[in-house]
Amino acid sequence: VDYDGGVVYYYNTTLSSGAHTYYFNCSDGNTNNYTATVSNPTVNDPPTLANGSVSPASGGNDTTFNFTVDYTDADDDAPSYIYVNINGTDYNMTNTSVDYGGGVTYYYNTTLSLGTHPYYFNCSDGTYNNYTASTNLTVSNTPTLTNGTVSPATGRTSTIFNFTVIYTDPNNDTPSYVYFVDGSTNYSMNPTGTNYLEGVVYY
Repeated sequence: VDYDGGVVYYYNTTLSSGAHTYYFNCSDGNTNNYTATVSNPTVNDPPTLANGSVSPASGGNDTTFNFTVDYTDADDDAPSYIYVNINGTDYNMTNTSVDYGGGVTYYYNTTLSLGTHPYYFNCSDGTYNNYTASTNLTVSNTPTLTNGTVSPATGRTSTIFNFTVIYTDPNNDTPSYVYFVDGSTNYSMNPTGTNYLEGVVYY
Protein backbone atom coordinates (compact mmCIF):
# COMPACT_ATOMS: atom_id res chain seq x y z
CA VAL A 1 0.00 0.00 0.00
CA ASP A 2 1.61 3.26 -1.14
CA TYR A 3 0.66 5.66 1.66
CA ASP A 4 3.50 7.98 0.64
CA GLY A 5 1.97 8.37 -2.82
CA GLY A 6 -1.55 8.63 -1.38
CA VAL A 7 -4.37 6.16 -0.87
CA VAL A 8 -8.06 6.91 -1.46
CA TYR A 9 -10.36 5.92 1.39
CA TYR A 10 -14.15 5.82 0.96
CA TYR A 11 -17.31 5.33 2.98
CA ASN A 12 -20.83 4.89 1.63
CA THR A 13 -24.03 5.62 3.57
CA THR A 14 -27.54 6.95 3.35
CA LEU A 15 -28.42 10.19 5.14
CA SER A 16 -31.50 11.50 6.88
CA SER A 17 -33.45 14.46 5.53
CA GLY A 18 -31.98 17.91 6.11
CA ALA A 19 -28.63 19.70 5.91
CA HIS A 20 -25.46 17.83 6.89
CA THR A 21 -21.91 18.94 7.72
CA TYR A 22 -18.87 16.74 7.50
CA TYR A 23 -15.07 16.64 7.80
CA PHE A 24 -12.33 14.00 7.71
CA ASN A 25 -9.82 13.17 10.41
CA CYS A 26 -7.02 10.66 10.75
CA SER A 27 -4.07 9.49 12.81
CA ASP A 28 -0.92 7.52 12.03
CA GLY A 29 -0.55 6.57 15.66
CA ASN A 30 1.74 9.51 16.39
CA THR A 31 -0.05 12.62 15.15
CA ASN A 32 -3.61 13.51 14.14
CA ASN A 33 -4.93 15.59 11.26
CA TYR A 34 -8.29 16.72 10.01
CA THR A 35 -9.91 18.71 7.20
CA ALA A 36 -12.08 21.80 7.33
CA THR A 37 -15.79 21.30 7.97
CA VAL A 38 -17.97 21.40 4.84
CA SER A 39 -21.67 22.32 4.89
CA ASN A 40 -22.94 19.73 2.44
CA PRO A 41 -24.83 17.72 1.31
CA THR A 42 -28.49 18.64 1.79
CA VAL A 43 -30.89 15.69 1.63
CA ASN A 44 -34.44 16.37 0.44
CA ASP A 45 -37.10 13.87 -0.62
CA PRO A 46 -39.59 15.00 -3.28
CA PRO A 47 -43.22 15.54 -2.20
CA THR A 48 -46.00 13.21 -3.30
CA LEU A 49 -49.58 13.83 -4.42
CA ALA A 50 -52.24 11.17 -3.90
CA ASN A 51 -56.02 10.68 -4.03
CA GLY A 52 -56.65 13.56 -6.41
CA SER A 53 -60.38 13.78 -7.06
CA VAL A 54 -63.38 16.03 -7.65
CA SER A 55 -66.78 15.80 -5.98
CA PRO A 56 -69.38 15.47 -7.31
CA ALA A 57 -67.99 13.56 -10.27
CA SER A 58 -70.50 15.25 -12.58
CA GLY A 59 -72.84 18.21 -12.46
CA GLY A 60 -74.15 21.29 -14.16
CA ASN A 61 -72.96 24.88 -14.42
CA ASP A 62 -74.67 25.68 -11.10
CA THR A 63 -72.83 22.86 -9.30
CA THR A 64 -69.99 23.68 -6.88
CA PHE A 65 -67.17 21.21 -7.55
CA ASN A 66 -64.77 20.35 -4.72
CA PHE A 67 -61.28 19.43 -5.96
CA THR A 68 -59.10 17.67 -3.35
CA VAL A 69 -55.64 16.09 -3.23
CA ASP A 70 -53.37 14.74 -0.46
CA TYR A 71 -49.89 16.32 -0.21
CA THR A 72 -47.16 14.45 1.70
CA ASP A 73 -43.52 15.43 2.22
CA ALA A 74 -41.15 13.03 4.01
CA ASP A 75 -39.05 16.02 5.14
CA ASP A 76 -42.20 17.71 6.56
CA ASP A 77 -41.64 20.60 4.13
CA ALA A 78 -44.58 22.87 3.47
CA PRO A 79 -45.30 23.24 -0.25
CA SER A 80 -44.01 26.38 -1.92
CA TYR A 81 -47.14 25.97 -4.04
CA ILE A 82 -49.88 23.43 -4.63
CA TYR A 83 -52.33 23.98 -7.48
CA VAL A 84 -55.21 22.37 -9.24
CA ASN A 85 -54.82 23.15 -12.92
CA ILE A 86 -58.17 23.43 -14.71
CA ASN A 87 -58.27 24.12 -18.44
CA GLY A 88 -54.58 25.11 -18.35
CA THR A 89 -54.88 27.61 -15.47
CA ASP A 90 -53.38 27.02 -11.99
CA TYR A 91 -55.57 27.71 -8.94
CA ASN A 92 -54.19 27.91 -5.38
CA MET A 93 -55.52 25.23 -3.05
CA THR A 94 -56.26 25.54 0.70
CA ASN A 95 -54.81 23.18 3.30
CA THR A 96 -56.71 21.51 6.15
CA SER A 97 -53.71 20.97 8.51
CA VAL A 98 -49.90 21.36 8.65
CA ASP A 99 -48.71 17.78 9.24
CA TYR A 100 -46.91 17.57 5.91
CA GLY A 101 -44.96 14.48 6.92
CA GLY A 102 -48.18 12.63 7.75
CA GLY A 103 -50.10 14.07 4.80
CA VAL A 104 -52.37 17.08 4.33
CA THR A 105 -55.54 17.33 2.25
CA TYR A 106 -55.78 20.43 0.07
CA TYR A 107 -59.01 21.62 -1.56
CA TYR A 108 -60.38 24.13 -4.07
CA ASN A 109 -64.07 24.83 -4.72
CA THR A 110 -65.46 26.35 -7.90
CA THR A 111 -68.28 26.29 -10.42
CA LEU A 112 -67.52 25.55 -14.07
CA SER A 113 -69.04 26.35 -17.43
CA LEU A 114 -70.71 23.71 -19.58
CA GLY A 115 -68.33 21.42 -21.45
CA THR A 116 -65.35 19.15 -20.80
CA HIS A 117 -62.69 20.40 -18.40
CA PRO A 118 -59.27 18.70 -18.10
CA TYR A 119 -57.68 19.02 -14.66
CA TYR A 120 -54.63 17.84 -12.74
CA PHE A 121 -52.76 18.70 -9.53
CA ASN A 122 -49.17 19.97 -9.23
CA CYS A 123 -46.92 21.03 -6.36
CA SER A 124 -43.38 21.87 -5.23
CA ASP A 125 -41.56 21.75 -1.89
CA GLY A 126 -39.16 24.45 -3.12
CA THR A 127 -36.69 21.88 -4.49
CA TYR A 128 -38.68 19.19 -6.26
CA ASN A 129 -41.90 19.34 -8.28
CA ASN A 130 -44.58 16.71 -8.68
CA TYR A 131 -47.86 16.42 -10.55
CA THR A 132 -50.69 13.99 -11.24
CA ALA A 133 -52.07 12.69 -14.51
CA SER A 134 -54.74 14.77 -16.23
CA THR A 135 -58.42 13.78 -15.94
CA ASN A 136 -61.53 15.15 -17.65
CA LEU A 137 -64.61 16.50 -15.87
CA THR A 138 -67.75 16.95 -17.96
CA VAL A 139 -70.25 19.64 -16.97
CA SER A 140 -73.74 19.24 -18.43
CA ASN A 141 -77.21 20.56 -17.63
CA THR A 142 -78.96 17.59 -19.25
CA PRO A 143 -81.10 15.49 -16.86
CA THR A 144 -80.80 11.72 -17.04
CA LEU A 145 -83.19 8.78 -16.66
CA THR A 146 -81.70 5.51 -15.41
CA ASN A 147 -82.75 2.09 -14.12
CA GLY A 148 -86.13 2.10 -15.82
CA THR A 149 -87.93 -1.09 -14.76
CA VAL A 150 -91.32 -2.73 -14.46
CA SER A 151 -92.44 -5.20 -11.82
CA PRO A 152 -93.65 -7.84 -12.30
CA ALA A 153 -92.21 -8.58 -15.73
CA THR A 154 -95.28 -10.59 -16.73
CA GLY A 155 -98.89 -10.74 -15.57
CA ARG A 156 -102.58 -10.87 -16.40
CA THR A 157 -105.01 -8.12 -17.31
CA SER A 158 -105.82 -7.84 -13.61
CA THR A 159 -102.13 -7.46 -12.60
CA ILE A 160 -100.94 -4.10 -11.28
CA PHE A 161 -97.63 -3.29 -12.95
CA ASN A 162 -95.22 -0.92 -11.17
CA PHE A 163 -93.09 1.17 -13.52
CA THR A 164 -90.15 3.02 -11.96
CA VAL A 165 -87.27 5.16 -13.21
CA ILE A 166 -84.58 7.31 -11.54
CA TYR A 167 -84.48 10.98 -12.56
CA THR A 168 -81.21 12.85 -11.93
CA ASP A 169 -80.46 16.50 -12.65
CA PRO A 170 -76.92 17.98 -12.38
CA ASN A 171 -78.34 21.32 -11.19
CA ASN A 172 -80.88 19.75 -8.82
CA ASP A 173 -83.70 21.17 -10.96
CA THR A 174 -87.22 19.85 -10.45
CA PRO A 175 -88.46 18.20 -13.68
CA SER A 176 -91.30 19.90 -15.48
CA TYR A 177 -92.53 16.37 -16.15
CA VAL A 178 -91.52 12.71 -15.96
CA TYR A 179 -93.72 10.44 -18.04
CA PHE A 180 -94.28 6.73 -18.44
CA VAL A 181 -95.26 6.32 -22.10
CA ASP A 182 -97.47 3.40 -23.16
CA GLY A 183 -97.72 3.40 -26.93
CA SER A 184 -98.52 7.05 -27.66
CA THR A 185 -100.07 7.88 -24.28
CA ASN A 186 -98.16 9.81 -21.61
CA TYR A 187 -98.76 9.03 -17.93
CA SER A 188 -97.39 11.38 -15.27
CA MET A 189 -95.16 9.68 -12.69
CA ASN A 190 -94.80 10.45 -8.97
CA PRO A 191 -91.53 11.32 -7.18
CA THR A 192 -90.30 9.64 -3.99
CA GLY A 193 -88.03 12.53 -2.96
CA THR A 194 -86.60 15.90 -3.93
CA ASN A 195 -82.81 15.39 -4.11
CA TYR A 196 -82.55 15.45 -7.88
CA LEU A 197 -78.79 15.88 -7.76
CA GLU A 198 -78.43 12.42 -6.18
CA GLY A 199 -81.38 10.96 -8.09
CA VAL A 200 -85.09 10.50 -7.34
CA VAL A 201 -87.13 7.39 -8.06
CA TYR A 202 -90.37 8.05 -9.96
CA TYR A 203 -93.22 5.55 -10.11
